[in-house]
Amino acid sequence: METRNILYLHETSILGGAERSLLNLVDKLDKTKFNLFFICPPEGIFVDELRKRNIECDFLDFPRIKSMLSFKGWNTVKKIIEISKKKDINLIHSSGTGTNLLGAISAKITGIPIVWHARNVLAEGMFDTERKELKWR
Repeated sequence: METRNILYLHETSILGGAERSLLNLVDKLDKTKFNLFFICPPEGIFVDELRKRNIECDFLDFPRIKSMLSFKGWNTVKKIIEISKKKDINLIHSSGTGTNLLGAISAKITGIPIVWHARNVLAEGMFDTERKELKWR
């Protein structure tokens, strides 16, 4: 069986519950079948944990939700697409509210399938991308 390349998009470099859950997931994946790559903000305990697992990271600060469709947002999409092509990515896995929309746009442009989820507790007034259905067909 051919090895598949998965690109994870994650918006923080802290180590909280969502990050521990994500690390648990990548620990359980069969490394003979999957090559794992991450895009996340530079330096932090989460990045240290990825390095301990010999997982390659590219660093990118994801824009805040209110500015995702700004110049910075489009530059982020461009970078995700560049990395996806360079690493011959077969699947994008976006794991947070701050990465899901930009990951979805990148996936649509490249034709790469995407899985997205979030483990966030939203405060009143926060935008919830997971409750928005994207129809691009």
